[in-house]
Amino acid sequence: PMPESIHACRSCDLMLVIGTAGIIQTPVWLAPEASRSYAVVVNVNPNPGDVDEVSEFTFRGTAGEYFDL
Repeated sequence: PMPESIHACRSCDLMLVIGTAGIIQTPVWLAPEASRSYAVVVNVNPNPGDVDEVSEFTFRGTAGEYFDL
């Protein structure tokens, strides 16, 4: 599944990374793939993390706060 995920990130226009603290490394690895391919990376997370470095937009808060969950 990882090659398919990398391909999807390299061909997307928008990547949403929601609620990862960087403990699960997959979003941290995949977000730069999308960014290098000129996708807009949007990060929703209450805490700073590695994804911030490649995010065009960062929203500090939980998914529930932004998506009414």
